[in-house]
Amino acid sequence: MTDEPRPRFRLRWWHIAIATLLVLATFFMIWFQSDGDLVAIDARATAMGVPTTWEKLGLKQSPPDVRRDWQRLHQLAEAVKSYDEWPLMKPGVPVPAELIQHHAAQSAADISEIHKLCNQLQPNSVTIYTSYSFDTDLPNITRGRSLTRWYAERMSLIPPDQVADEANASLAAIVAEHPRLLLSQLVTVSRLSIWSQGIIRRLHDPGIDRETLANQADRARAWLESVTRSAWEGEFLTVKALSISSHKGKPVFSSSVVMPSLIDRFFSRAGREAILTFDLDMIEAWTSNTTARDRITAMSRLEDAVNKRVMNSWDPRNRLLGMLAPACSMVCLNWATADTTLRVLAAELRGTPWPIDPTDPSGATVRKVMRNGKLIGFYLLKDGVDDDGVKGKDDCVPLYEPLGKPKASDPWQTPATP
Repeated sequence: MTDEPRPRFRLRWWHIAIATLLVLATFFMIWFQSDGDLVAIDARATAMGVPTTWEKLGLKQSPPDVRRDWQRLHQLAEAVKSYDEWPLMKPGVPVPAELIQHHAAQSAADISEIHKLCNQLQPNSVTIYTSYSFDTDLPNITRGRSLTRWYAERMSLIPPDQVADEANASLAAIVAEHPRLLLSQLVTVSRLSIWSQGIIRRLHDPGIDRETLANQADRARAWLESVTRSAWEGEFLTVKALSISSHKGKPVFSSSVVMPSLIDRFFSRAGREAILTFDLDMIEAWTSNTTARDRITAMSRLEDAVNKRVMNSWDPRNRLLGMLAPACSMVCLNWATADTTLRVLAAELRGTPWPIDPTDPSGATVRKVMRNGKLIGFYLLKDGVDDDGVKGKDDCVPLYEPLGKPKASDPWQTPATP
């Protein structure tokens, strides 16, 4: 009996296909699980003095009594409310009778308690969260802005010798909490703008304590400068945490109900190096440039580069960048406007020369808006081009009278009553 010959193994095309897929899957999993990109990112961040985790930032929650008082303050802000129907603090316009009635009807006990809680606050003394994510609930952002507006409205109603005290209480509530995210920083800038406008409405009043108010404006400006980098750093930490573990939360990049987590994780892994590099570039641009003009220029270049890259939409590395990269030049411009407004306000209160326009490449003094030979406001160039105070093209701020349009110096038209 002879052994039958064994059939020879024949290599089929599908053998090659399976082997290729296994090799590719192996390399994909190695890439997917690797953290070489994060090692390089962390090394750069450390060299820049940027914390690489919220834990390394070392935030400590405020004591229970501070957090309790902070929550109580915002509950009261919700209770008293500002007169939201009134167009925000146009200088030179009589205070509506409805606004006077609105504030007269408010509880004297609530008003007294708000003043007490605000006056005991210290700068950066309130820390509610020790870390942040895109899911962090920030209800006090809206309430805090409402409180600032409420105080600004009151500054139009109270006797002149009380304006500095109320402005100080309002400012204390703004600077008590250190903004740790760009969103928080933008709201802080908005609140400082409202605070400034509350004082601006009383600029014509000889009875206000001008030097004290000017010192407050200086203090607000210095504080804003000192905390803005932290907001950029918080953005870096938040994006980093999301890009590493987005699969643990809600889907961010896909509406798919079949494999949202897998799709999220793929785009997070593919794009995290680009978005984190961009965030560090923003921090470096802010820190290495000390003037507003240089900062705006540097941020605009970064933003232009990102926009060009995101146009290549097929590249998965750009998906995260396109969704999470902030409008950094806008953030910087908003800061510059708030900073300059505070400088102009202090100069007007003291009767000293105005500062330079940080948005003007020539370094000229901030331009005045005149109407019938009278100073009514000022404007910044916004894009570096002087459009002669055209609202929308230039950044226009009122001081003594409402601004017109299209040019700020045009006559102001009283809004028609509906």
